[in-house]
Amino acid sequence: MDKGVSGIICIGSVFDKTFNETSILSEYSSIPFILTNHPMRADNVCCVDFDEDSGIKKAISHLVKKRHTDVFFVRDTDSFSANKKVRVFLRQLQVHGLESGKSHVIETTRSLEGGRAAVDAILDIGKPFNAILFNDDLTAIGGMKHLIELGYRVPEDVSIIGYNNTSYSKCSTPTLTTVNTDFETLGSLCVTLLMGLIEGGNSSNSVSIATELVVRESS
Repeated sequence: MDKGVSGIICIGSVFDKTFNETSILSEYSSIPFILTNHPMRADNVCCVDFDEDSGIKKAISHLVKKRHTDVFFVRDTDSFSANKKVRVFLRQLQVHGLESGKSHVIETTRSLEGGRAAVDAILDIGKPFNAILFNDDLTAIGGMKHLIELGYRVPEDVSIIGYNNTSYSKCSTPTLTTVNTDFETLGSLCVTLLMGLIEGGNSSNSVSIATELVVRESS
């Protein structure tokens, strides 16, 4: 690595599969790293993520208040963040006394077609369902559109919740309830923390950014 590098920020789930933790902890131990959605304890590393626990809890609480009892989660990527959401989701179903288990987690790809495929997979299972929580807005919109095409009413028959509060969520019909993750705050916080590490100041090993449920027409 170039000796002129003062610090590195790694943002994105792609790094889940490409990190070489041994290198960061040994040969690059003098270079400050900011990692997102990838926990690692080291003096030269600060990890930043979104409070997925709070985001999923708020989503499930919202659905329970709407008297939804049959809830599915759609995971559209294999990442630290998505896997954490699954764990929290299943735990929250148990907390609220709802049926829980691996059959309530549907695997697909992140796309409109992935959302359609997820809905088809839920229908194939044959269990009743009245709410679906998606890992991302794009996939959620694909699933929601497919449900409407099949004759389901959203939210009267099925409530849909996405994740990340992207511009898609405001443009869909109906507009999409979603969990807000503030990527602008994430970016500026990563820079601030990196500068702190470079300048030798004290920095927390882990920082979590708050998430909020944005309720719109789909739930």
